[in-house]
Amino acid sequence: MKSKTDSVFFHVTEYNNLDLHNLLITKKLFAKIDLPSQKLILSPTENSVCYEGIVFPGDTFFVEPPYS
Repeated sequence: MKSKTDSVFFHVTEYNNLDLHNLLITKKLFAKIDLPSQKLILSPTENSVCYEGIVFPGDTFFVEPPYS
């Protein structure tokens, strides 16, 4: 089974970028965004205005750890 994954860089402009970046960094989180035909995983970088993202096919299944 082959699947193609693309890496892209994002710059958040509509929301408070610093608050989002601090939350993801301090809690060691990623953001999962469901797009109409794809899923996007955003990861913060050392630069607070840039995120690294990976786009997956929409039918990709992610196993998420239970909340504690």
